[in-house]
Amino acid sequence: GSKVVGPGGELMRLLQCIHLQQDPHLLRKLLPDSFVKYLKDCTDFNECGNIFIGKAVVPELIWTPAMRKLLKQNIIDHIEKDFVEVLRSENPPLLYRYSEIQPITYPGLDKELRCGGYYIRNCIEYPDC
Repeated sequence: GSKVVGPGGELMRLLQCIHLQQDPHLLRKLLPDSFVKYLKDCTDFNECGNIFIGKAVVPELIWTPAMRKLLKQNIIDHIEKDFVEVLRSENPPLLYRYSEIQPITYPGLDKELRCGGYYIRNCIEYPDC
């Protein structure tokens, strides 16, 4: 039988599909490169979903509650900036006008020490991961 994939896993499956089949640059604007690489190679979508929601840690990437909050807020700001005013207007246009989201920078991530594709902090803080 096929393996049941939870909601977080379904999101990761969708993001992997977007990255591999649609727009490989979109996820690089939203997620750190290490997460995009991990997602690209992902075979266990439940595990990847658990990492995304903060229930699991792997040495290959750092993904914190603050990073999830920053991602969420950037997406909300983008949607509100481009769509809310249009939808509130008396005559909203019928055509969707694509507006590119700005790349998200995760403060401090560039200062994290990596060796061989692994974040040293995760290896020290979570030796069993």
